[in-house]
Amino acid sequence: MDNSGEIKQRFFDVIDIIADEEDISRAQIARSMHIDPSTFTKVLDGSTKQVSASLFRRLKKAYHVNLTWIETGIGEKFLAPHERIEDVAEKSAVYDPGAMNGNLLLETMRQALQRFMELNINQETEILELRDRLKKLDQDEKATEKSG
Repeated sequence: MDNSGEIKQRFFDVIDIIADEEDISRAQIARSMHIDPSTFTKVLDGSTKQVSASLFRRLKKAYHVNLTWIETGIGEKFLAPHERIEDVAEKSAVYDPGAMNGNLLLETMRQALQRFMELNINQETEILELRDRLKKLDQDEKATEKSG
């Protein structure tokens, strides 16, 4: 199912919300993301055929937009404070609007994995320590069986 129209509409909706809530123009939004306002206007009016994936990352970084919501419509439009993780280094990937779904999904998955890794690093260490202790117990048990 091609839902790139839905993604575009959610993108436009979030731009409208930002403009209204911050009481700023779309040109100011563009400048805050270090994007030329005329280029941003072309994206908004649909005349741009290819959109840099970095636009979504810049929008997320500048305004804490939830890319999962942009991609799927699931969740809140804006990230909660505990979800605001700095973006990974800018990539030069460019995609065409018809393929937006896959690239945004990939970016969303990267972000989810990054959050998961940050939240679970302590649990992973505990699991590895537990695994090592279980191996040691297993070895000790086998040694006891051989000697007994």
